Amino acid sequence: LNPRLSLNIPKKFLQHVKKYKHYGTKICVMLGGSAGANQSPTTKVWREICQPLFNNIPNLKIYFTGITKSIGGRTATDNFTLKDINLLVKKLPNAENCFNIDLWNQLALIKSCNLFLSPHTGFAFLAPTVGTSWLTISGCRWHEYLFNHIPFYSVLPECGYYPSQSVTKKGCGKLLSEDKKSICMQDALLRNKIPEIVKGTKLLLSKEFTYRKAINLHLNKIKKPPFDPKRFFFFDGVKGLLRTKRVIV
Repeated sequence: LNPRLSLNIPKKFLQHVKKYKHYGTKICVMLGGSAGANQSPTTKVWREICQPLFNNIPNLKIYFTGITKSIGGRTATDNFTLKDINLLVKKLPNAENCFNIDLWNQLALIKSCNLFLSPHTGFAFLAPTVGTSWLTISGCRWHEYLFNHIPFYSVLPECGYYPSQSVTKKGCGKLLSEDKKSICMQDALLRNKIPEIVKGTKLLLSKEFTYRKAINLHLNKIKKPPFDPKRFFFFDGVKGLLRTKRVIV
């Protein structure tokens, strides 16, 4: 039960991304997904998120990846242009634009990195299938639920509506249904989360932070207000643990 999924990347793509060589910590960042700007941090806040990572993690390199334009109906990183990304790269100490490098090259790049960082987006669920930890800036309709036995960290919002799922008459769900930015992705609230993003990054870079510890921490967070555990579902066989007062590692 709960088998670990493994996505095998063809060797030619693993060879191709060797050009992104760096002798230090590597983080791959996806700025947003097809849900667009209303469910993603702004490039201004992304810069404010990344700079403390450089300040706290020695010899760090950040790679930004995504697709700027949908081709054949494929998911695109909407609302972020190459100009936006190049400007972001220019303002950071050691970052590289890896947009539009094709799917398999993206996955090979993610596999080569120590960590994948993004808001909640469907594409990000592929990171654990190539063995890379996912640090999520959680928010909006859906929560993270498939962790693939890989250590993870979800930086949870505190707007009181997460995960909103199909709710459209109040909170983030109402704003999104009106084509407005969700509460949990607004600049001021995300800035308050930057220290936790740094903390989560350090945990995931530590070999001592195991998958079981990640599950334990995650479950104990969602069992506290303002979260309602009934809104969360899991595919990792841990739902029953929500009934206990504390998860034992």
